[in-house]
Amino acid sequence: MRKCYILLLCLSLLGCQQAESTQHANNSSKNVIMIMVDSMTGELVHASLKEEADKFPALQFLVENGNVYNDLVAPFPSMSVSIESTLITGEMPNKHSVPGLTWYDVKNDRLIDYGTSIETYRKLGFKQSLEDSLYNLNNVHLSKETTTIFEELHDRGIKSGAINLLLYRGKTEHEIEPPAIIQWTTGLSEKIKTNGPDILSFGTFYRPKELQTELLPDALLLKAGLSDYYATEAITKLIKNKEQPPFLLAFFPDMDKRTHRNGPPYVHGLKTVDDHLQRILDAYGSWEEALEQNVFILFGDHGQASLVENEERAKLNLHELYNQYNIAPFGEKPSSGDIVIANNHRSAYIYPINKQIQKEELVDVGLQDPRMAIVASEENGWIEAWSPDYHQPLKFKKGGEWKDSYGQQWTIEGEVDVLKLEMSDEDKLINYTEYPDALNQLYSALHSLPNSIIVTAKPGFVVFSETTPVHNGGGEHGGLHRDETLAVLIVSGTDKEFENPRIVDLKDYILNLFDE
Repeated sequence: MRKCYILLLCLSLLGCQQAESTQHANNSSKNVIMIMVDSMTGELVHASLKEEADKFPALQFLVENGNVYNDLVAPFPSMSVSIESTLITGEMPNKHSVPGLTWYDVKNDRLIDYGTSIETYRKLGFKQSLEDSLYNLNNVHLSKETTTIFEELHDRGIKSGAINLLLYRGKTEHEIEPPAIIQWTTGLSEKIKTNGPDILSFGTFYRPKELQTELLPDALLLKAGLSDYYATEAITKLIKNKEQPPFLLAFFPDMDKRTHRNGPPYVHGLKTVDDHLQRILDAYGSWEEALEQNVFILFGDHGQASLVENEERAKLNLHELYNQYNIAPFGEKPSSGDIVIANNHRSAYIYPINKQIQKEELVDVGLQDPRMAIVASEENGWIEAWSPDYHQPLKFKKGGEWKDSYGQQWTIEGEVDVLKLEMSDEDKLINYTEYPDALNQLYSALHSLPNSIIVTAKPGFVVFSETTPVHNGGGEHGGLHRDETLAVLIVSGTDKEFENPRIVDLKDYILNLFDE
């Protein structure tokens, strides 16, 4: 029993100074500390500061001394793995080749899952799933046709670091050594070679030389170091030891689970994040000195949509909806069934294996449930997006006379209300409302897993299939709606504006900071 408990803790997050500033090769005077807080939204930040501002002094300080962007747009599907891939490459899934937390590897005929649940890992195989998360994700799955921010900074001669990120590919070789209990229970290799930034810290799996002699909270009972607390300690040690790199990116994962359980916005859960931020700011002579030496970028990776209280009502069950087709259970070759479901909690890719099954019929079946928001597919360069609430689809493709708020151009036909688009005939501008950047999101997702269709649920519901968690009465993400694709971005220590902020554009924004 203890073996399973320890393994669960170690896997739970794998799915999900008083020092002089280091000078950069370009003589920039400021370092960049970037912290991604899972599920942090503008609604959550403003509710926290409005209700109990005195309990959030660090957040208040960063907000008062920076720019706040409430509508930072995440890529789709709004899952941390695909979002991190977009963050570090500056590309959407069709370019970086990580379609979601779960996706179908057509070439090798297997489902890939980076951490949906312990039950998913058990059925797909602990060893294979961990190898996917710890090695393949960065070194095989993430497209080598893209370059990461760590690789580009390395080429500029600028040192960088990553703390507790699943996506971290760089040009420095590291050897991850899984805890002995993980090796013992899964048969995983003793050491896994991977390429990352100059400083790579990943819980108890890997500690960089800069932190080898430090006492850090990396006990197994603290989630193998994959926690906000560990990340905070690693950051503060680097600062105090004058080992802080010019660019440091860290991940705070704990808010995600709190919001899943309690629903958004969970103000109480953000208090712990503020405590950690205070510790980081305290590592300098003063908080003002921290901003003199650094640009602080604090942001959420996505939001969460509230789910209805009733569990059966919350579950949009794809096995029941598509019961006319054979779906291979986890643990068997996906191609032994008629279709494959790659579930990303509030959305899913559905891939037809049986060549007699047309995508059009899978779309029709998906539209039979009124809890479905959007069902989309691609054919001959056109994306068709359907909704159970309308009789006609919206059709669109890249290029054309219509331009959205991100400067992307489109040709559009059909029912624009499917994606709640506001169209200005006078100047040919598209305004997004309920589904921010939806045209680009659906286009990139469908081209990241060609020949699939995408189904997404309305707010209140989760797309359910084998081993999918259901947080009824709480929160969930993975879909297309603004509730889950909008996060918050707080930039302190620079006056550089960020127009129409999206996570896909953050990489260029950061690189430009080092050009100043």
